[in-house]
Amino acid sequence: MAGYRWICQIALGALMTGALAGCAQHSERDSVNSAAAQPRMLAKGDTVADSWLQIQREGSQASTNPQRLSAQEQELASQRWLDSFTHPIPDFFERDEAGGFGEE
Repeated sequence: MAGYRWICQIALGALMTGALAGCAQHSERDSVNSAAAQPRMLAKGDTVADSWLQIQREGSQASTNPQRLSAQEQELASQRWLDSFTHPIPDFFERDEAGGFGEE
């Protein structure tokens, strides 16, 4: 059970990191496109990502209801995770093949 919890924490951390990286990239793009954009150094705690990371560290928004999976759900999730290692990682992705958000 402890091993499964560790795997879930790693997966959640990876998802949060990806989501936060996407937010950071979006804000960088906006600031680059802005005519008044000036390079500046951000102090620790001065970004949206830092705010989200603080909430995650503190657990202040965590659910009070335990989030538990049945034994069958745990087994299926673990098997899906293990199966993900059987697919080779490509050297690069073609944008047309990957698709994107908001595209039809």
